[in-house]
Amino acid sequence: MFFVQTYIKSEIFYVGLHCFVKYESSMHNLIRHIVKALVTLCLLLISMPIYPISYSFRSISETDGLSDLTVSSFYKDSLGYIWIGTASSVERFDGVHLKHYPILGNNEKQKWVNVITETSGNRIWIGNDMGLWTVHKETEKLEPFSPETINCGVRALLPTRDGGLYIGSEKGLFIYRNNQLERLAVSSDILSAENFIVALNLDENGAYQRWITFHEYFKPENNLLSIQAGILL
Repeated sequence: MFFVQTYIKSEIFYVGLHCFVKYESSMHNLIRHIVKALVTLCLLLISMPIYPISYSFRSISETDGLSDLTVSSFYKDSLGYIWIGTASSVERFDGVHLKHYPILGNNEKQKWVNVITETSGNRIWIGNDMGLWTVHKETEKLEPFSPETINCGVRALLPTRDGGLYIGSEKGLFIYRNNQLERLAVSSDILSAENFIVALNLDENGAYQRWITFHEYFKPENNLLSIQAGILL
C-alpha cells in the first residue's frame, strides 16, 4: 500500500511538473513573439522617412497680370478658382493665370470690392461701394445687378441653401430668392446707421440669419460684435 501511494504521488508530481514546464514554455514563446513584433515595428518606424509638413507660398504681382496691388477680399469658388477683389477690379486666378474683370464707373473710390461669394450654379456675386455685381455666364463680364434698387454700397453677402442670397447694404437688408428681390429695413429712416449692415451670419443649424449693423457694431456696451440688431426667421 505504501508503494502504491508513493507511486501515485510521484505521478502527480511529474504531471504537474510537465504542465508547469509546458505553461512556462508557452509563456516564453508568447513573450518571444510579442518582443519580436515590437522590435519589427520599431525598425519599420525608424526606417520610414519623416517628411515635415511644409507650405509653399507664391506671390502674385503686376508681372503676373494683377491689375491692382491693393487686395481687399478673397473667395474660393466650387470649381477651385480663387477670386481676388481689389480696389478697382476683380481677378480670377486658376493657379497659373489671372483673368481680369474690370469694374466700370467713373468714381474710382467706390470700386473697392468689399465681398465676394457664390450661389448655386457657380454664380459669382461681388459687393462694392457702388452696389451689387454678378459675373455674366455668357459674356464673362461683370454686370451691375438691379442698380435701380440696390443703389448703395454692399458690405456683406450670404448665400442660402435654397439658392437665395442675403445682401447686406448701407440701406438695409435685401433678399434675392426665386428671381425676386425684397428689401427689409431695421429703421424706417433709410439713412439711419441702423440700416447700415456690415456683416451677415448663418447660425450653426442654418435655421435663420442674423445681421450686424453699423449702429450695433460700434455700441461700446455690445462688446463691439453684437448680433442682436435683427433676426430673420
